[in-house]
Amino acid sequence: MTVTAVIDLNSISDDGTTRVREPNLSGAVAVGDDVIIRELEDDITGHGVIARLADGYVRITVDRDSLRTGAAQGAHDPSSDSATQ
Repeated sequence: MTVTAVIDLNSISDDGTTRVREPNLSGAVAVGDDVIIRELEDDITGHGVIARLADGYVRITVDRDSLRTGAAQGAHDPSSDSATQ
């Protein structure tokens, strides 16, 4: 099963990765795993790869060419689950 990560596309690090808090993931991940990314505020969906895990954060390399609008509407936000908080 592919994990979904709710991200903020404006949260880009100097190395080009996007920083995401672990509760914003729908499941466990490891470096190199593919993820579906969802940016709920702007209704954008795409793909990414886990680049690093550290201190409660995950760094994702977002495939910018995969980004599409209109696909995230109605998407589940894993950070709203009581089990992840």
